[in-house]
Amino acid sequence: MATYYNPSKPDSFKIKDFELPVFANKYLQFLSIEKNAAPGTIFNYAVSIRTFLRWVKSLDMGNAAPETFNEISVQDMTVGSISGLATSDIYDFLAFCKMERSCGARSRSAKLAAIRSLYDYLRKRDPTGLVTFNPATDISAPKKEKTLPVFLTVKESKQLLDAVSGRFAARDYCILIWFLSCGMRLSELVAINLQDVKDDTLRLHGKGRKERIVHLNKPCLAALEKYLIDRSKYLESHETADKEALFLSMNTNVAKRLSGRRVEQIVDKYILAAGLQGNGFSAHKLRHTAATIMYRDAGAGVLEIQEILGHENVQTTTIYTHTSGELVKSALDNVGSLLE
Repeated sequence: MATYYNPSKPDSFKIKDFELPVFANKYLQFLSIEKNAAPGTIFNYAVSIRTFLRWVKSLDMGNAAPETFNEISVQDMTVGSISGLATSDIYDFLAFCKMERSCGARSRSAKLAAIRSLYDYLRKRDPTGLVTFNPATDISAPKKEKTLPVFLTVKESKQLLDAVSGRFAARDYCILIWFLSCGMRLSELVAINLQDVKDDTLRLHGKGRKERIVHLNKPCLAALEKYLIDRSKYLESHETADKEALFLSMNTNVAKRLSGRRVEQIVDKYILAAGLQGNGFSAHKLRHTAATIMYRDAGAGVLEIQEILGHENVQTTTIYTHTSGELVKSALDNVGSLLE
């Protein structure tokens, strides 16, 4: 049975759901309790470790391995099962992920990070003492393909907003204008509670349990005001499963927090209605759009955008400074005029 993670519900999975061996479960508990890792991080590490352990076990099983890789059970494995692996074995696993599992560079980097972290934990904490070195330490993360972010222009953003209509127009417009203005992540939007809004500020719950405050501009506040009227009317005649949630699913008998998948469907709906399909636009690309508009059209600096987006490393933010050849041309022209 597949295990899923719902970012709007941090408790949507349990460590035991992954059916991992005891030593791996203890490692994940260590991440949760001592490292205070975010649920999403724990989920991704659990998936990566399970894939790694299935690969290790498949080598020992040979022809006896199940036809489907995902059917391999790893619960009976011990620390001894992986203590003798060498660096070359980790390379073989990464090659398997690329060739047999079609994992891209980002996915393989995540798996490598999980394996390296697991071995570090076992080397320092495992009572058996079987793990004496980390075979993943000297392996560099796969080089990631550098691609410029996909984003909507200001004209296309207005086109998208103008396409909003229907019974839930106030809610949907609020979602879109908040995406385009604040540059929040999908997981951050669905996690917003009523109490997170204070006057013209919004508290966002970001990656790694980190919080930040963003400013709500006038269009965002106006959209919120209209939506709250609709929300209040809706709740007068419906029960709610989550009174704290700001954005609610309003087409059921019981109002509940809007899921990330439903928000993606809402965004896709209006991208189609606006005639913007086929350009790679999505809910996450609205975050890219906000950052690009801030830089290209609103005059925001990289450090300001870093703070708004909640990037831990400013290098992540600088990708948005490479999205406009016109800006580069303008800058060079300005330098030229100064030297004339």
